[in-house]
Amino acid sequence: MKTYKEIDSSILEGIPNPSKEAYEIKIKIPEFTFLGVKKQPDFASAYLSFYPKSKIIELKSLKHYVFHLRDIVVSYERLINIFYDHLMETYEPDRLRLVMVFNPRGGISSRLAIDSDWSVRGGKEKYKDWEDLNNADVRVAATLGTTQEKQVKQYFPDAKHVIVEAPAQPFQQVLSGRADAHITSNVEANKLVAIHSDLMIVPVSAPKSPTPIAMLLPQADQVWINYVNTWIKLKQERGFFKELDDKWKLN
Repeated sequence: MKTYKEIDSSILEGIPNPSKEAYEIKIKIPEFTFLGVKKQPDFASAYLSFYPKSKIIELKSLKHYVFHLRDIVVSYERLINIFYDHLMETYEPDRLRLVMVFNPRGGISSRLAIDSDWSVRGGKEKYKDWEDLNNADVRVAATLGTTQEKQVKQYFPDAKHVIVEAPAQPFQQVLSGRADAHITSNVEANKLVAIHSDLMIVPVSAPKSPTPIAMLLPQADQVWINYVNTWIKLKQERGFFKELDDKWKLN
C-alpha cells in the first residue's frame, strides 16, 4: 500500500486542442476506487466539466491515473484536492469543475466539489447573484407558457431566453450546454443538484417572488396530522420559521 504522496501526476497526458473555439467536455468516471484511511476499499463516481485551452485530456492516460489509485491510502478531502491540482497543472484549462460522489460508508455518503471559477480558487466566480445572469452573453432557460417563462423575461431582460416546450425541461438545457442557467424553487433546486452533479445553485443574496410552502394532507388521517403538527411545534420552538422569515423577508 502507498500513501497520497505517491500519487503520480506524470501519468496524465494531454493532446493538442483541435479547436480554438470555446466548448465544454464532460467526463464521468463511475469506478473511481482507492483505499480509505482505514485501509478499506472506497468507491466514488467522479464528474469533470472541462473547458480546454491549448490541451485536452488524453483519456487513456486518465484511465491509467485512476487505476493507479487503487492501492493508495487517502482521505476523501485530500483526494479531490490532489486530483484537482493535478488536472489543473497538467492541462491548464480555462475552467474545471470537479465533483466526486462517494459511496455510502457507515450509512453516510459524501459529495465534494471544486470549481476553478470560485474566487477562492482564483476564478472570476461568474455567477454570484441575480444581476450576473442578466447579461447578453448568458442563456437562461424556461418552459413555454409557464410562470417561470414570465419570470425569466422579467428578471433577465438582457439575457438570451431559451424557451422550450414540455415535456422538455429547463434544467436539461443546462445539462446539455444549450443554456447557462434556469430558475426554480429552492426545494427543486436542491433535489436537482443532488441528482445531477454537473448542476450548482447560484448563491443569490435574496429570493425573487418568495412563496410560502404548502403541504397537502390526507383528510382525517390523524396519524399524519399529529406528525405534521409535532414537526411544526418542534420547528417553532427551535426558531426555524423565524430564521426563514429573517432570511427571506417573507413578511
